[in-house]
Amino acid sequence: MVADTQSHPVAIKPSRMRDARLRRRLESAALYFFMSLLGVLFMFPWFWTVSTSFKKPSELFIFPPLWIPESLRISNYAEVFATVPFARWYLNSTIVVLLTTLGVLASATLVSYSFARFRWPGRDIVFAITLGTMMLPSEIMLSRRSHRRELPK
Repeated sequence: MVADTQSHPVAIKPSRMRDARLRRRLESAALYFFMSLLGVLFMFPWFWTVSTSFKKPSELFIFPPLWIPESLRISNYAEVFATVPFARWYLNSTIVVLLTTLGVLASATLVSYSFARFRWPGRDIVFAITLGTMMLPSEIMLSRRSHRRELPK
């Protein structure tokens, strides 16, 4: 007994293919529409902030709000840069970032080499603690001591 094991291609009707293609296009169009709507929604605070930065003080709190200011006041930016020491803040941030990056690179290189190449007592425990601290969300590290409750004595 010989059985025919070769499968024969099943012809798909062209109308079914067109329906599937049309459905895929409609799904894509709906997805793009939804994502564009979300994009506009998420860009609104940025647009409002930039628009407000060019307004006169008298235009800030009027109702109904002005979406686009009547005249662009660039003097607002000049006033802010004249009164706030942005250059100093930028320099401070740059110094902190550079020193932090160099410190992390130096210590991480040495520590990772030690974990990879040497066997020493307590290595697995220290490695688990290191991984555990790396998995903490950065927001936890930002909490201030003033928010911590003191234990009773």
